[in-house]
Amino acid sequence: MKSIAVLAFAAIGVLSQAHAALVTISGSASNSSFDVVYDSSALGLFGIPSLNNNVVFFTPTTFAANAIGVNQAQTTNSTVNLRIIPLAGYDFLGFNLLERGDFFLEGATSRVRAQGQLRAFNTATPFTEFSDSIVSTTASGPAIGTLLGSIAANSAYRDGNNYNWVGNANISSVGNGLATADEVNITIENILRANTLGSTPGELGLEAFIEKKFAGGSVSLTVSMIPEPSEIGMILSGLAMIGFIARRRPRLA
Repeated sequence: MKSIAVLAFAAIGVLSQAHAALVTISGSASNSSFDVVYDSSALGLFGIPSLNNNVVFFTPTTFAANAIGVNQAQTTNSTVNLRIIPLAGYDFLGFNLLERGDFFLEGATSRVRAQGQLRAFNTATPFTEFSDSIVSTTASGPAIGTLLGSIAANSAYRDGNNYNWVGNANISSVGNGLATADEVNITIENILRANTLGSTPGELGLEAFIEKKFAGGSVSLTVSMIPEPSEIGMILSGLAMIGFIARRRPRLA
């Protein structure tokens, strides 16, 4: 029985590896200073990422939460992992996340939220992680309220019209050991919530809808001050040549 169990676990491991398909987006081919590696079988609702000019971004089309009718609630969530690999001569400096989408509300108690977390760690030291909460605010419409709380009390949004929201999070490498990492793992977690739950009798929420349309990370890098191995080899060769010439001069004299 033990041998059968071992074989079964081995088969599961082989199958899980078969489903994982790592894809690399070349930074040099995308006018970027880093490569991006992702698992194509674990993109969730984010969809396939794109890379251009040091920005990696997603444009999802089905990442939404929609509560229709009285006393309804829906939560939609998805998480994606990216591996950021700086090209030779660059160090990781930071990751700035920008998200945006839209929402609409109908009814006295309709409300929506967009929230989540941004996480990062050096793959060489994975037990040390850094994170920042994604703070979402309204980008159009009434100035009062944020999608993380007080928008629920702002009746000006509940007119059935579309409004835009934006979200931000940031992780800096300053003082946390990420700067010299050969590879940084970035995790983006998003949670969209919509509900029409009434808190008192007689209150009605008819529909609440929220959608995420864009998530983009601007990766900041700095030029490394440490020569690459190939550069070190060239420097040593140059020094050796200088030494050879210096030794030859007395003989020529």
